[in-house]
Amino acid sequence: MDRAVLDTLCEAVVEQIHPRRVLLFGSQARGDARQDSDIDLLVIEDSPKQGRHRRLVELRRSLPKVQYGIDLVLTDQEEWDRWSDGLNHLFARASREGRVLYERR
Repeated sequence: MDRAVLDTLCEAVVEQIHPRRVLLFGSQARGDARQDSDIDLLVIEDSPKQGRHRRLVELRRSLPKVQYGIDLVLTDQEEWDRWSDGLNHLFARASREGRVLYERR
């Protein structure tokens, strides 16, 4: 995958919701993606659960069109902290295999 695609997507996410962190996970992060593999992004934000679905829909609409499918997961720091050390949870896999694309300082 072209790094410019990831940069473009990450910039759009940061501009839209100002997250704490954006992680690339899944086959693209592991390096075993196929030509038809999608892009898996996990976005950790400050906002509470309330209104998350609306923010996710707005975020999806704001992303630039790219040649790959995009799976977008939106969570908050509390949920990330609770589940990222587990064995089988999606967040645990993202924590182990993910690549940080953005982290707020």
